Amino acid sequence: MIGQVRWAIKTSFREYLDALEDNATTVESGASLDEGGRIVLPVTTVSATTPPLELHCGGSVLLTAYRGVLAVRLRDVRVRIDGAGAGALSAMHPGSPRPTDVRADVVSFESVRIDGDVITATAPQLTEEGVRMLGDVYAVGAVVDPIEIHLPDITSI
Repeated sequence: MIGQVRWAIKTSFREYLDALEDNATTVESGASLDEGGRIVLPVTTVSATTPPLELHCGGSVLLTAYRGVLAVRLRDVRVRIDGAGAGALSAMHPGSPRPTDVRADVVSFESVRIDGDVITATAPQLTEEGVRMLGDVYAVGAVVDPIEIHLPDITSI
C-alpha cells in the first residue's frame, strides 16, 4: 500500500443512512472504515510524484438501505490532481439504466491543501453523475465532505 484515501462522502447522507434500521456498509478487498466512519481506501498505484497525479485505489464500499433499494457502490476509485491542485474523484459503478459499468467523476474540486504528507480536497462538489449515485437528493455542485489523501512520497503540488 502506497497510501490511503479517506472520505466520508457526505456527513448528512451517512447520518441519514445510519438512522435507518436496515442500513449496511460493506467494505471489501482492502477497504475499511476509520474510527470516525470515513471510508478508507488503499492507494495501490500513483502515476507520478509530481502533478499531474492519478491515484488508483483498491477496495470497494457498498452502502445499502431499504432492503437494497438504496445502494451506493464505490469501486475502482481514482483521484486525479492537476498542477494547479484541481481534480476529481471517479469510480466505476453500475450505470443504471445502462447495461454496463461506467467510469464517472463523482466529485470535482478546484484546489487542495497540503499539510505534510496529507493532501486535502477541502470543498469537493458533486457532479451530475455523483448526484445520480447518491439517489438524486442533492444538487449538482453540492459540497461534500473533504477528501484526505495520505501519500508520504509526494514531493509537491
